[in-house]
Amino acid sequence: MVKKRALMPVGTRLPLSRLALFWEGLWLALWPACAVAGLFVVLAAFDIMPHLPGWLHLIALIALAGAFCWFLWSGLRGLKIPDDRAARRRLERVNGLDHRPLETLADALAQPSRPAHPSAQNQQSAFLWARHKQRMAQMVAGLRIGWPTPKLIRRDPYALRIILFVALIAAIAARTSKVKMGTAVLLPMLRNPVRLAHQAATLDQISHGRLILGVGTARDVPAIRDEFVAAGVPFEKRIGTMLEGMRLCRALWAGGPVDWEGRWTVKGGELAPEPFTPGGPAIWSGGGVPAALKRSAVNFDGWFPSGPGTGADWTASWVRLKEYAKEAGRDPSEITGAAYVTLAVNDDILMANGELDHYLESYYMRPAATVREEQYCYAGDQASVTAWLREFVDGGASHICVRFTGGDDERQMETLAAMREDFA
Repeated sequence: MVKKRALMPVGTRLPLSRLALFWEGLWLALWPACAVAGLFVVLAAFDIMPHLPGWLHLIALIALAGAFCWFLWSGLRGLKIPDDRAARRRLERVNGLDHRPLETLADALAQPSRPAHPSAQNQQSAFLWARHKQRMAQMVAGLRIGWPTPKLIRRDPYALRIILFVALIAAIAARTSKVKMGTAVLLPMLRNPVRLAHQAATLDQISHGRLILGVGTARDVPAIRDEFVAAGVPFEKRIGTMLEGMRLCRALWAGGPVDWEGRWTVKGGELAPEPFTPGGPAIWSGGGVPAALKRSAVNFDGWFPSGPGTGADWTASWVRLKEYAKEAGRDPSEITGAAYVTLAVNDDILMANGELDHYLESYYMRPAATVREEQYCYAGDQASVTAWLREFVDGGASHICVRFTGGDDERQMETLAAMREDFA
């Protein structure tokens, strides 16, 4: 027979679990308001608001302010301070303890008012119970707190990343007239293709046909698998899901009513507005294995891999891709060859490598050496970086998307601009 008493403390994990639980609730409560604020910052940074007529400018400001206040109020209104019971349950859930050991630690032996047995037996029972609780306490002493992590469902439960992606490209399109914009890369299988087709068509109209939709199939790593689980999409079926989604997008971009039966059902669906580019924006896909090369050769407008290897490896794959295109009856010249590379440019080569390794490990939460083997990555001075990129250009790459490591992006952009003459 047991009775409930106050919970035995489990170090500092209980208050930390409460803090983590509160942060999760606060994060979800503030996300919509933060998205509205982010949209305002993007519009302000690209100086779009002053270009609106006076009355429309005022309406936009009022709408943004109203949306921010509403989302902030509605989010914080339902926010509650978690209690100890919720914190205990969270610790158990995070650590996979379905048998609820923290609840067991709150139990104690009941002491009868008139013992029917010798006191020695009561002492033995108390001793065994104490040993049991001691073992349980030792087991839970190393529990993980389970701080919120940057995974899809916790970071962006309302898919607000897509809203900011649309706003950012729309803002860039409004301030430019020649530069092309795109995604590097988007995972279409995590999104509804009807909504994606609508968003891409709108951006293509705003940019007057300068949108490139870079899509990918996702690397098989635990963090990405977690995103698929959170989105309810079978990871093993991602290729077929992507291909069907892209076919549906193109059907909608073609104009006119669309009837579709498959993973998605569309009955008489029509897009408005239609894309600026007839048939929709260009779709580029990556991947270096033979199956990926064949997919790009047969289905897409461009090949946009991120690795592995060097420009020589890219060139060898590009040759194979063009052969696959000929076998499929396509003109290889209709397919764009591109590459996605990560660079750290610094006269101090040791420092450049340090910057690259730090960036890769911080971004992917994996050893830098592993990521370097999987992707096109290079660190060095201007001369060596130029020579490294030259392999891609000589091999047929007409577009190179450069990702810098964040150490000094402005300086590295100036360096890259100075290198353009070497590739003219």
